[in-house]
Amino acid sequence: MSLIDQAGLDIIIETNGTLVDDDLARFLKERRVCFVSVSVDGATAETHDALRRVQGSYERALAGIRALVQAGFLPQLICTLHRGNVSQMEEVVALAERLGCGSVKFNHVQRVGRGERLRGGARVEVAKIIRLYRHLEDELVPSSKIQIHFDIPLPSTRSAHCSAIRWAGVRSGISWACWRVGSCRCVASASPCQNLSTDISRLTICAKCGIIVLS
Repeated sequence: MSLIDQAGLDIIIETNGTLVDDDLARFLKERRVCFVSVSVDGATAETHDALRRVQGSYERALAGIRALVQAGFLPQLICTLHRGNVSQMEEVVALAERLGCGSVKFNHVQRVGRGERLRGGARVEVAKIIRLYRHLEDELVPSSKIQIHFDIPLPSTRSAHCSAIRWAGVRSGISWACWRVGSCRCVASASPCQNLSTDISRLTICAKCGIIVLS
């Protein structure tokens, strides 16, 4: 890290927070660490530790966040949503506010690492994630004291009206875009979509086939 600092490069860190103490937090602040995010997968120790499979990891993660805040960081709290913690979104935002975080980011489960064990029944359906996003935009964002970001998984399918949709990412307060430039065709136009931006409220799911389309 000292070599990176000497090279004048900024550093972004994503961590589980369990090894961050006051000394390490100060060390990171003295280097060119410009942003730190910490994974906290629930508003309670029971929820977080069940996913992490390490007893005490929740309290250690919170201690790490407190150390980062004390050192002058505004860390981002990252929460990976699954069926065991989706009911705690409001509590997670409140927790981040109390800890002094600068933002919260809600992710969906990726099919790697521990995410492989959550495949199937524990994963949140895309339709429900979209409903959660709308709830977040309508209820949580207006009253939150910190920024809230939200990623929505979109299925990889060539059957969707716009094949670029699977590259889309959604974040609170920011429109999403079709990132794939080329031959995709959208509902609104027969011309190729090169930089389509729209609001998440226009995303709907076909009740018959389950494909996400632009309404």
